[in-house]
Amino acid sequence: MGKRKIGELDTVADFVSARVFSAISTYGNTETQEEFFKVLYVSLKKSYLIGLKAFDFGPNDTHKVERGLSLHLAMERIFQNLQTNSCSYTQCYAVHLYLNADKEMCVVFTLEGEPSQIILLTKRMPRELIIQLSGAVTFNNLKFIEEALRDVVEAA
Repeated sequence: MGKRKIGELDTVADFVSARVFSAISTYGNTETQEEFFKVLYVSLKKSYLIGLKAFDFGPNDTHKVERGLSLHLAMERIFQNLQTNSCSYTQCYAVHLYLNADKEMCVVFTLEGEPSQIILLTKRMPRELIIQLSGAVTFNNLKFIEEALRDVVEAA
């Protein structure tokens, strides 16, 4: 399958486990969808932070960098939707951020749902920024990632 496909499967596993945990945590405790999304946000954030610390990887481990950025993108999408009270179940679907430095391309697509692999965004991204993002994920530079992906989050 290749490392990139395994990275996508790992991303789906992160989402599924975060959704299950969120559902179990909020079941019977609240009737609001908002609480579910708050727990989902925290679960994805923990998955992101633990994944960065538990698995040693470098900027050239593209599949792991993309997994980290995908989780970050998902957290930010949920956070923005919580701010605007526009959460829906489709926001719980796993999304994947694919980077190609040679083609200076960033593509965001869904990994779940019917049909799956719906492209949410295609964006030109300078090669240097892609390289910097890879390093930022490796060294957990959240501030840089947030700034670099702000327009990607808003568009996706």
